[in-house]
Amino acid sequence: MPVLSTPEPANLTATKNAFISAVQFATSSNGPCPTLGYGPRVSAQEQVEYMLANDECSLSSNHDILSEARTALSRTLSSFERQLSESSEEGIARGLLDLEWMCGVSPRMGLMAEFVSGWIDSSERILKAVEARGLGQGFRAGIARVVYRVLDAVGYGSVILRAAGRVRLLKLWVPFVRRSRDEVLDGWLEGERDGDVWEGIEGAIVSIVSGLPSDDQAEILEEWMDGGDRARYPDLSEAFEVWCFRSKSAKRRLGFSIV
Repeated sequence: MPVLSTPEPANLTATKNAFISAVQFATSSNGPCPTLGYGPRVSAQEQVEYMLANDECSLSSNHDILSEARTALSRTLSSFERQLSESSEEGIARGLLDLEWMCGVSPRMGLMAEFVSGWIDSSERILKAVEARGLGQGFRAGIARVVYRVLDAVGYGSVILRAAGRVRLLKLWVPFVRRSRDEVLDGWLEGERDGDVWEGIEGAIVSIVSGLPSDDQAEILEEWMDGGDRARYPDLSEAFEVWCFRSKSAKRRLGFSIV
């Protein structure tokens, strides 16, 4: 039965308040009861997912809920940045789990565009902190899972960005995923490699590059072709073919002959 199936205002208000409380608990930096550990926050996150599964449309269209969810999204990103700089690896791991969770539920609340925007704004600081801390394969794989969802949303049209925003996203994260993939595939066992994530990232990057204006495409592809061995991943051959076809078509329209 849907959570909001009853029309009584009191029940609607109670459900809304319960959902907001769960979101606040699930994304609080310390949690209302830090002595209880991380378990209650996981339970709160599961409660949010359960309530969305039962009545996603009603919950995701409520103004108060959306307002709190936007605040929680911002809080999660800010908290992760802070944890990268200040926390132990255990704290960073928990922050990364929270970030992955928020990235997963954001589309269900209609907030993926906000997540992508916040992620791009935070990207340079996150990348600097990751490199400064020398975080290992597990952390890089977790961040790559978030990058995958962001690139997938942009590459396949769930989130619309201007060309400049798409280029910036690629320039920030392509070097990271290239290095991280090599480290993960070299150091992890076969069943731990998240192969679908790396393939998905590659496909999303190809889609983004293929949809860029020709000048931006040329810039990205030039860097890719100059990469030597690094050009093996992501493989942009398909995007290069698209660029060649578009360039030839444009020249034909302008009356130039192609030798």
